[in-house]
Formats: sequence, structure tokens, C-alpha cells
Amino acid sequence: MADVRVFDARREGESWVSYFADCQGLPPDIYQMPEFGLMNCSLGSEYKLFTYQEHDAVWAYSFLLQVLPIDYQDIAGKEARDIETPYGYGGPVTNSHDDAFIGRANDAFQKWCLEIGVIAEFVRFHPVRCNQHARSPYITPIPDRLTVSLSLTKEKSILSTFDGNARNMVKRFKREGATIEETEFAEDFEQFVEIYKQTMRRVSADQFYYFNLGYFERLRRLTLGAAKLYVVKRDGRIAAGAIFLMGSDLLHYHLSATDSNNKVAGATNALIAKAAEQGWRRGFKRLHLGGGKSNLPNDQLLKFKRRMSTDEHSFWIGKYVHDESVYSEICRRWRDRNPNRVAEFGNRLLCYRFSPPSSIVAEY
Repeated sequence: MADVRVFDARREGESWVSYFADCQGLPPDIYQMPEFGLMNCSLGSEYKLFTYQEHDAVWAYSFLLQVLPIDYQDIAGKEARDIETPYGYGGPVTNSHDDAFIGRANDAFQKWCLEIGVIAEFVRFHPVRCNQHARSPYITPIPDRLTVSLSLTKEKSILSTFDGNARNMVKRFKREGATIEETEFAEDFEQFVEIYKQTMRRVSADQFYYFNLGYFERLRRLTLGAAKLYVVKRDGRIAAGAIFLMGSDLLHYHLSATDSNNKVAGATNALIAKAAEQGWRRGFKRLHLGGGKSNLPNDQLLKFKRRMSTDEHSFWIGKYVHDESVYSEICRRWRDRNPNRVAEFGNRLLCYRFSPPSSIVAEY
């Protein structure tokens, strides 16, 4: 007999965490945890965990469940929703290799989606966990870009795994008269956020990387437990910083920023080296550095990260339309009302979420 449960992160966070703790062979990453998903919740969205279990076999899927923008509720109804993986990685995970079980789990999930009015679903699969096999057969994985990671098995020193350029930058950093601190101080976090916003403006970052106040407030609380903030300081001022998320055995390079008015050579290289060393001491197996700003092979951010990595991973996405007629009509209206956004966002599954004003905006 199958057991189906749906947990809500706001109301049932402790039960959610306990469920994963009781599952054998299914160690959650930080992206499956309620505190992470809640950072990405804005008005009209909830973070959910859908689970399907037969004996010891478990299939679990965490996602944002979002009410459609008000401009389209007359088409779909007030209760219509879409599903999206929060900023980061996700998708379903399972401790089973039985295709029949995975199929039954996906059937139960599809039935639930239809019952609550889900019209579309966008998934960002986990590049290190490689969990595409647990997806619905209706979703065809689409290759998006490469990501890179650094093994923390400590067969060699952390620095020796960096390429020559990255090692030289760490050496330059040591001559800059700056220090690196792991910090939980509120004032350090607030300074980091201001530098992050400054950095995003300076590099003309995608709207996707501008987070609202609620996101940073929850991220601040996360740095007291499931995340770490490292900062570079010189003359008492923060020159750079980076936040690393902590899963069961993985570290993730989440956000970073540098102060253009207080530049320290090699600061970001040194921050990553420090976090990797501390991660190894805490028992983590790998530091996932992520990918580039684009899927181009010569992407400069990916090139920078490669210099401090040992392995490459493929990042896949998935798209599925649960209600084709409603979805098509919503997209048609969005294109008619936002002709100047069609070229940039028209190919994204949840394109109708790219309408000003916005808070946290989806990437696709």
C-alpha cells in the first residue's frame, strides 16, 4: 500500500526534516530542506514536499507551488498554480532503482497536480546528484550548461588542486594585508548584502539575481546553522564575501561579492580555498562551485571556477505543461501585453512571471 504525503515548509518544517531523517539511503541536500525553500517564497507561493512511499522505497520532490499572477487568474481560475524549483537545484530524489516504482510515484504526483490546478512545471535537476532518472517520463531532460566542483577527499592539499593561475592569486592575496573570517555577526552580513547588491549592479546581472528583503532575512538566519559566511577584511572593512550552503555531504558556493572601492587581489580565490579547507575539516566530500553566467563554453565565470575545480557536471532542466489550453492562452496574453520582453523571456516556460513589477523572479 502506497503512502502519499504532502508537507508544507511553513507549517510542517520539523515533520519534513524528520521524514528525511527516517529514510534510508536518501540523504537530503540543503536544497531539499524547508529553510532553504522558504527563502525563495514570496507572496502567493509555498514550499512543498511531495512524498510517495512503498515499504522502504521513497520518492520525494520539493518545489515552489505558486499562485498564478493576478493578470491571468481569469483564464485559469484563482486556484491555478505552477511549480518551479527554487534558485539552486532540485527535482525528485529516490532511494529506489525500480523503474516501476518510480513510474507509480510520478503517476501519483501527476494526479495530485491535476487535482490542485497546476498548469506548468519547471525543474532544475541537481548536477551532482544526477537525479534526472527519478523524473516523470513526460519530462525530457534538457542540457543547460556545465558546472564544476572540487573534491574534498584530501588526497592532496586543497591548494594543490587549483591550477597555477588560481594558486598564484591566493599567494597574491596573502601579500595584501587582508584576513578571512568565518562570521555570524549581523553587521558583517548586512555589509555583505550591500556589497552583493553593488556587485549585481556593477556587472549588470540578470533580474534573477536580485533578491528581496525577505530572502536576505531568511538567508541571514541560515548562516547561523546550515550556511557559512566568509568575509575578507582589510583595515576593518569588508572587501569581499561569500556564502556557502551546507548539505549532508556537499558544500555549495551560493553567493559572492566584492567591493569595487576596496579591491583585494585574489580575494575570491582565497575565500573559496578557505571554505574548501574548512569544509574538509567538517567532513564534507565536495564543494560544488556551480556554472557560468551562460551556457557558452568560453563563459568567463565558468573559466574562473574551473581553475579551482577537479570535476565537471552536466546541469539539466525539465519542462512540462500540465494544462496545454490554459497555459497557451496565458502565454498569448503575456506576449500581447509585454512585446518588449518576448525576445528575452519568450522561450522560458514561465515567461508570464517576467512582468514588472516583480520580487523574486524565475530564471526560466
